[in-house]
Amino acid sequence: MQRVLFFLFMSFVFPGLSFGQEVINTNLNDFTKEEIEIVTSALSDGLFDPYSAKISDLFHGMNKGVICGRINAKNRMGGYVGYAPFYVYTSDRKAEIVRQDPDESPDGFVLRLDLMRAVCKLPPNSE
Repeated sequence: MQRVLFFLFMSFVFPGLSFGQEVINTNLNDFTKEEIEIVTSALSDGLFDPYSAKISDLFHGMNKGVICGRINAKNRMGGYVGYAPFYVYTSDRKAEIVRQDPDESPDGFVLRLDLMRAVCKLPPNSE
């Protein structure tokens, strides 16, 4: 009983120690450990709280050098912002999260969304 109480106490005192980036809803057998590490590290660079990232629905895009999926992470206020599509070029470890920036023109967002659809081999009007 004391161990259970101690664990509960520690999980409230240090909640960040028990959570990290999660890769969920994905068949991890389709990816190497190195590919998963590339995806998580590339996506972490552009996030306010990279340890809160929930990465899901991974699949290979136009070739094995592109990995696509969805990501959800916390913003500066501490709340999750909702899932957004992303793609990562594994060769140069560059990631693009396709979410509209408030300062971005609608045309710029549509162009980035179309690029993501092409890179990830998605049908038109999909996200």
